[in-house]
Amino acid sequence: MIPQRTQRYGRAALIAGGVLFIAFVACMVYLNATLPPVARLENPDYSLPTAIYDRHGTKVDEIFIYRRKLVTYDQLPHTLINGLLAKEDTRFFEHHGIDPLRMLKAAWVDLITLSVAQGASTLTQQTARQFFLTSEKTWLRKISEILLALKMEREFTKQEILTLYLNKVNFGDAYGVSAASEYYFDKRVEDLSLSESATLIGLLPAPNRYKPTHDIVQSRRQRNIVLQRMLEEGFLSEPEYLAAKSEPIVLAETTNTNSEAAAYYVELVRRVLLQQLGGRQLYEGGLNVYTAMDFPLQKAAHVALNKGVAAVDRRRGYRGAVDKVTLDAAGKPPAEVLEGLNPTLAVDAGRVARGIVLDVSAARASVALAPDVQGTIVWDAIRTHWPVRINPQNENEPLVNRSLKDLIAPGDLIDVRGMGRDPETGALLLDLHQEPIVNGAVYAMDPHTGEVLAMVGGTRFGRGDGASEFIRATQAERQPGSAFKPVIYAAAIDEGYTPATVLDDSPRVFTLANGKKHIPQNYDNTYLGHLTLREALVRSRNVPTVQLVDEMGPRKVVQYARKLGITTYIPEESLIALGTQSVKLSELTRAYAAIADGGQLSTPLYILKVTDQKGNVLFENQPSQTPAISPETAYLVSDMLEDVVRSPYGTGHEVAQYLKRPAAAKTGTTQNYTDAWFMGFIPQLVAGVYVGFDDVSHTLGPSETGARAALPIWLDFMKQASAGLPIETFAPPPTVVMHRVGPTGQLLGPCDEIAGSRMEMFKASSIPPRLQGHAACGAPGIGEQPAQAAPNRKEDVNL
Repeated sequence: MIPQRTQRYGRAALIAGGVLFIAFVACMVYLNATLPPVARLENPDYSLPTAIYDRHGTKVDEIFIYRRKLVTYDQLPHTLINGLLAKEDTRFFEHHGIDPLRMLKAAWVDLITLSVAQGASTLTQQTARQFFLTSEKTWLRKISEILLALKMEREFTKQEILTLYLNKVNFGDAYGVSAASEYYFDKRVEDLSLSESATLIGLLPAPNRYKPTHDIVQSRRQRNIVLQRMLEEGFLSEPEYLAAKSEPIVLAETTNTNSEAAAYYVELVRRVLLQQLGGRQLYEGGLNVYTAMDFPLQKAAHVALNKGVAAVDRRRGYRGAVDKVTLDAAGKPPAEVLEGLNPTLAVDAGRVARGIVLDVSAARASVALAPDVQGTIVWDAIRTHWPVRINPQNENEPLVNRSLKDLIAPGDLIDVRGMGRDPETGALLLDLHQEPIVNGAVYAMDPHTGEVLAMVGGTRFGRGDGASEFIRATQAERQPGSAFKPVIYAAAIDEGYTPATVLDDSPRVFTLANGKKHIPQNYDNTYLGHLTLREALVRSRNVPTVQLVDEMGPRKVVQYARKLGITTYIPEESLIALGTQSVKLSELTRAYAAIADGGQLSTPLYILKVTDQKGNVLFENQPSQTPAISPETAYLVSDMLEDVVRSPYGTGHEVAQYLKRPAAAKTGTTQNYTDAWFMGFIPQLVAGVYVGFDDVSHTLGPSETGARAALPIWLDFMKQASAGLPIETFAPPPTVVMHRVGPTGQLLGPCDEIAGSRMEMFKASSIPPRLQGHAACGAPGIGEQPAQAAPNRKEDVNL
């Protein structure tokens, strides 16, 4: 007979167990009711990158928090699926969402350790956690995970669950297996090899720790663990296992040349969209952004700027070694330093690497690049690249290099660029390399629509020393020098001056707004005396331009700058004729575009259209223009700028030699060669180039004018940009006429004959009726003035 006390204990235990069971069931029911519906996974809310396209539909970059690209189950290679099953869940196709055996084992470990550290999650549970839960290790989260997994198994096939998991999971530098495949190996997921599949699966326990871009040794170890598990589970044969295990992990080139070329343009688009759409939609909404960028032009601008800036930097001089390494008695560097120089060495032609100078003669030097790799620098092969070196006492007076010994010494840690192999000896030939500290920008647009076809805001957006996201094309305010002169000459034409107006290029004192006296000088410190307005612009003469501003009044010039879209501060003083005020490259290019397009000022257009994942248009932008100056004024200024290219005396005459089509342009050089500009256009395209230091205390170097530093960049870009365009001419409006003028610029009648006369362009309204047509000889005469005279110019007889 059971003792009464034992019976009481048994009844109490039964009641307590029943209460606990009811509480457990109630908890499960409550939890189940509060869990999100797994039906949401029929259309899962992935965080997808926003794709950036150029105007032709070429994808150039992505904006994202999570780099991700979706795949279907049919695209997944069997080696990847088998690797995942072997490593994470070998009974995946047998269980119904949970694996009781694994759970009991994990629960026992957790119980004896009083923790929830042991994992027993199936792939279905992991998928549930990825989409609905956090990674917090608690019993409540674990129970929720189990309930969700059971629900998912009822509503989705195993193949669908695997696809959901592999599209969602983190692989370190990418989310989802497809994006990871492209990022690490530059392959479609269906083309992954066995070794590559195992490498990706090996990342899953701790992707940021095991990713090959972070630790190649750990990544290889993890890959081999996956291969070992595949062998144990019968997914691989012994030879397949050994072959895959012996393969090196070969990563794709991580530098995307497309995204690097487009980086500044994409950054500007990102900033605009962030304001318009907000961060979540921009970074995770999977949008498609179609820009006005013409990627071939964008790449041409990027290449031209980097090439031109590097040339300026070389002319300034070699700055010296990066660091110094102590060599031993045998002239060898420390082994650990040598091993760490170039972990993934590939010093082919054009590639940059770091090396240690071992020995130097006047004619050649040996450079160590890795423990068993050396290269040779030959002075005769690089002497034209590095004619001078920086003078530490005065950077504006560089020192001449006469041999390699002037540049480098044993133990120097230097950057080098591969030049290929010596055809006779097979030796690896090297050139010295240094990242330019000079910077610059390129901005190009369609003058008729305002569509910004190319925009480069600097030489290094996100790599190396000096990398910067500062967009110099749209943010930097720098002195334009003479590149500002067309704005002044446009104001003068509207004030009644003509291209034939005679100005005085002679020493002259001007009184500034603050009462101080100033005597402006020309670039070459010479004076040409009397010359026409056209000649003054073509030859970029400062003194007659100051005279123009002084006569019109600085306020008139400021008003015209505003009409032409320039918003930066411009002081109302005569010295703005010298371009001493600051402007933005984008705004000055826009002003030139208005001149090129008959006086119509276009709103810069970067984004053409934005669509969502399904192709629905969220918004679309159309070109917008407003009249800024008259068509007659725009054409006359444009024609004078053509002479900057056509005339042998023009500061941009080099363009005519290499660009065999009508073009108009203007150079700009500031005091002490701090900034160099070149602005120019053909009928279909306008582009501006700026070169200079971010730190204005540095100068570009002696004689680094706009024509020398910036023009080659513009020309390199424009030759490529115009290659497929038809040759067009600048067509004058019907209200611009040709008329004969005398040597001093006076208007001649139809029967007037005078030595040295020539044809000049005028607004039709400025030619008196008596001098037009074919009037009978004897009509009033030589030296007739046009109807509109420039103010304060009574002493001139050519108006």
